[in-house]
Amino acid sequence: MRRITAFAVSLSVGTLMAGTLWADTPIVSGLDFALGSTTRTGTAINSSGTPGEADAFNLFEVGGFTTIPLGPQWRLQLEASTRDNDIPAVIGGFFSDDSSTRSGQFGLQLGYATQDWYLGAFGAWASTRFTNFDTDQNARTEAVGLAAAYHRGDWMFAAQAGVLNARAPNPEVMDDGRFAALNAVHFLNQGQTAIGARIAVADGDQDTDSGSGPDDIDLLEIGLFIEHGLDRPAFGGQASLFAELNWLDVVENRSGGGTQRAQETQISLGMRIVFGAPSVQARSRATAPRLPDFGRWQGLVPIVD
Repeated sequence: MRRITAFAVSLSVGTLMAGTLWADTPIVSGLDFALGSTTRTGTAINSSGTPGEADAFNLFEVGGFTTIPLGPQWRLQLEASTRDNDIPAVIGGFFSDDSSTRSGQFGLQLGYATQDWYLGAFGAWASTRFTNFDTDQNARTEAVGLAAAYHRGDWMFAAQAGVLNARAPNPEVMDDGRFAALNAVHFLNQGQTAIGARIAVADGDQDTDSGSGPDDIDLLEIGLFIEHGLDRPAFGGQASLFAELNWLDVVENRSGGGTQRAQETQISLGMRIVFGAPSVQARSRATAPRLPDFGRWQGLVPIVD
């Protein structure tokens, strides 16, 4: 994940240099940092009777993106992010179990944009790492799909749909999955403030190497966020502060009968610095819709097994 962190930073630094060399090219790039707190609940948490699964922890996230025009209406977007969870190696005298300590994601989006519409395709590659007790669950996830966005007045609506596959020595993450996501954002204060909501659903298989057959996984994510652009520039870019509330629900329907459920609630605060867009709304119009955090999804799934 150190490579992803370095790449996220270099995306913005390299694009800032490019903007200096080709001042007439409307490249947009950004870098963001966030601190947060996560709590987990549900019937699956420590269902085995030992307190080895983390039910509360803090996190740190860093991400970056660069959107490069490929002519008047085509655009290419590169994005990367990484997340660290401060989950200890031992909880209640037991080794931490089914607990993700780190995840990262790299995304590539290519799309066609008009004044009001964006239509494109994307690919994402995510890595999810677990505690030393569960390194055989470390997973790599690949996702591909289509994305669309529509801007009307002070509103933006976006939709994404695709498929995902995962690889892990011990396949307790979601595999052979399908997902869809919807986003809605309202802009205020001459485009300097954004209030938004998103919802995502996914369905896939877990324990694909099980003798009784794979277990079915259903996932639901609901998120709320607010972002406000600051009047003063930061490092030559447009700075903004944001707050997010995300709720994740995972249900396992076991092939042998019975269900398990786990929920994760995350609250985070952060700062974003953007180059090439004078407001939060201008950035939204100049970039592709935000991708789901597949690495975070996979970090919760093993708990329901």
